[in-house]
Amino acid sequence: MDVSSLVPLEGLDDANAQLVAIKKIEAHFSMIDSLATITNHKQSLIQQKKTIEAQIKNEANGELERAKKGLEILTKSFGRIENMGGSFDQTVSLCHETSSLIGYYPMIKKVNTCRVNLMSILKEVDRLLTIPEKALEIEQLMENDMNILIVHKKLRELERLHKKALKQFESNDDELEAIKEMFSTVPELGYRFENKLWDLVSNSVHMAKKDGNRPVIVKVAQIVEREKIHEQKAKERSKLSSSESMEDDHLTGAYGDRFIEVLGQSIASRFEPMFLTCQTDLVQTLREVNKMVDELDVVMDVVGECYPPSYDLFNYYVKEYHSKFYSLFGSFSNLVESGVSGDAYLARQSIPSAHILMLVEWVIKEYSRKLSRLGIQDMSPPLLESLDPLIKIYKLHIKGLMRDWCDNILVEDNQKKPQVIDQQYFTSAPVDLFESVGSQLDIAQATKCQKLVVGVMEEVINALAYFQQQNVKLLEERNHEIKFENVIAAVNNNSRNYDFTQDLVDKVSNLLSVEYMAQLNFDPVLDGFLGVSSVAIKSLAVVMFRDLEDTIKKFYTAEWYQEDQMQLIINTIDDYFKNDIQKYILENYMKRLSLLCLDTLIEMILTQLISGGNKIDINQFEKLMSSDCDKMLDFFKKYLRISLATSRIQVLEDFKNMLTCDGGDMIPVYFRSIINTHKDVNDRVVELVIQQRADLSKQKINETLQSCRETIAKVVDPNQPAPTGIFTKMNIYTKSWFGR
Repeated sequence: MDVSSLVPLEGLDDANAQLVAIKKIEAHFSMIDSLATITNHKQSLIQQKKTIEAQIKNEANGELERAKKGLEILTKSFGRIENMGGSFDQTVSLCHETSSLIGYYPMIKKVNTCRVNLMSILKEVDRLLTIPEKALEIEQLMENDMNILIVHKKLRELERLHKKALKQFESNDDELEAIKEMFSTVPELGYRFENKLWDLVSNSVHMAKKDGNRPVIVKVAQIVEREKIHEQKAKERSKLSSSESMEDDHLTGAYGDRFIEVLGQSIASRFEPMFLTCQTDLVQTLREVNKMVDELDVVMDVVGECYPPSYDLFNYYVKEYHSKFYSLFGSFSNLVESGVSGDAYLARQSIPSAHILMLVEWVIKEYSRKLSRLGIQDMSPPLLESLDPLIKIYKLHIKGLMRDWCDNILVEDNQKKPQVIDQQYFTSAPVDLFESVGSQLDIAQATKCQKLVVGVMEEVINALAYFQQQNVKLLEERNHEIKFENVIAAVNNNSRNYDFTQDLVDKVSNLLSVEYMAQLNFDPVLDGFLGVSSVAIKSLAVVMFRDLEDTIKKFYTAEWYQEDQMQLIINTIDDYFKNDIQKYILENYMKRLSLLCLDTLIEMILTQLISGGNKIDINQFEKLMSSDCDKMLDFFKKYLRISLATSRIQVLEDFKNMLTCDGGDMIPVYFRSIINTHKDVNDRVVELVIQQRADLSKQKINETLQSCRETIAKVVDPNQPAPTGIFTKMNIYTKSWFGR
């Protein structure tokens, strides 16, 4: 709609108002249907206009009436002011006339001033004369702790009076000295009050244990809080210098800091005797520590409730106690450790192991439980860390103890006759050993300290490794001193030890968390017991072949051709197996022993063959070697898989063929068969063997050896470590064959 083309509204001279009105009318009647309501809308607007005009008229009349009344009051006030001015002039005139009528008026005025001053001085003197009485009253009130708040108030008033008097008479030295003499007891009273106040703060916990002292603690808290507020206000006075604010009164100071300092000193004083007696009487020290932990209940329920929440006294006491406990136990642990120097004997002498366990158990069980009951879960640093030196000493205890047990078990084990259990030889060593291990584990676990359990298990692992080492040393170096049945028992025992170790691992894994369990490695122990069993099996073989040594030395001599030496060997081994071993040894170890005996027999026969100096009768040699191999196979297949026994004996067959093949052309072939299973064989071995053949020329021998070297070059990688086996163990080389 074009606004400019509309007719201006009547009564609206303002162009903007007209424009607004026009837009409003346009909004109301934008639709054709709305034109039907134009009459009603007009009547409504007229009525609204009348109402607004009436309201404006009423307001204007009211403001006019109020203005008239105000003007009337103002007119009256001007009249009164004029009257008062006239009255003042008359009063001054009358006073002037009156003063001239009274004689000696200036003198009377001075006398009046003196009188007023005298009254003030007398009033002040009366106040000062009451100072001794007030001081005496304060002293009497101070005898009862319940009056501590009243004493604080009266003493503060007395000190303010003291300060005011000093300032008032500071210009007169004589009067100043008199004032100081009069107030001489006030500083002493203030000093005594502060001492009493801080004594009450120091003994808050002790007082809280007794009935009726709670109000005293509350009043002490009020005094401290009031002094802190007073101190804060003094600092905020911008008009006073720092020195003046410090002299406000002697009670004003860093009360919050002083309060914490006194609490800290009182806690420290409780611990000082413990630092001195901990080394000599640990049990009594622990009793005192228990009492102090129990005091935290009193702090939480009584002392902490008497002070504002901002003080957080309960957490302060908890942290301070924990810090002092840590220092106490840490100092004691380090002191004990310094006298041990890693020596197990000194560790036993320095402190009983029971005391270490008692401390650890208290920290893990009692201390943690009491803190948890108070709503405290974790404290830093953990109190257990302070006992790390003692745990190290306890490990030394276990180390020495376990080693002694291991030595005693080994000595007794070889002196006792084995028991036959389930048709097998056993001694009590495994049971005794792991009973001792189990007892140490149970003792450590009773403390509920996983760190201690790990430490004990570390020493147990070391002790078991030591037991294995000593057992191996005994079996290797002194097997001739040990009864044969005890050696058999050693095989079975260490298998049993392996099983016991597995049970121990299962038990420990149930006791420790995954994190702590990861610190322990039982694999070397398990492998170690299997290794000891292997050494024991070797010892059995050593004993058996000690009896066969002379017989084997007859191989390839004239006696070998005349008498069946192999049958003698088989009979001897069979006798050992049937009568002494098989019935009393575990089945899987019987197989290992059988294989070891077979390998040892083959090795000794080959050593005898390769060492040279033999009398080789080709016709008989082939027949006897074949017979020996057949007898060995017939015997050992009873204890081993026939394929395994055959593969082991094949090397003898190959050497037999080397010595008996026509013309020697097949020697490289047989050598190839040998090197496929025995990588450590070499041309020197071949040389020593074929040199025993009288039918081969030197040239033929050299050609054969060259062919063998070529085979070695193809099979053996020179960049890899030299292979080992039965040939490298033979002491048969008079000169080096490497690099030929």
